[in-house]
Amino acid sequence: MPELTKADFQVGYQSQTILLEQWDLHSTVQQVKEYLEETTSIPIDAQKLLWKGKILKDNNIQLKDLPSVSPTTNRMLLMGSPQKAIEKVNSMDKKLMEQRKIVPMIRMKKQQQPKP
Repeated sequence: MPELTKADFQVGYQSQTILLEQWDLHSTVQQVKEYLEETTSIPIDAQKLLWKGKILKDNNIQLKDLPSVSPTTNRMLLMGSPQKAIEKVNSMDKKLMEQRKIVPMIRMKKQQQPKP
């Protein structure tokens, strides 16, 4: 039986499916993540790619070395948030922190005011 060199992958992300058709199995997880970054705008360091229910932590592993790669369709799951969503959350966090600093200052000023 000849060695498998290419395979199809489906990457599920939210309600969409990203097709990786006839991907070279010598490609690394890092290369898949780079492609997914271009496709979804999710930075590589914010991606979690799951294979058979386990997070692929080693970006240097080749697809051919993943357990149970099939010559037909293989499924992966992508978790993560696009850069804009991350920036929005960080911005909201920053505003909340600023508001927390302001509220105690207002309370202090009210307490310092002389009573009539």
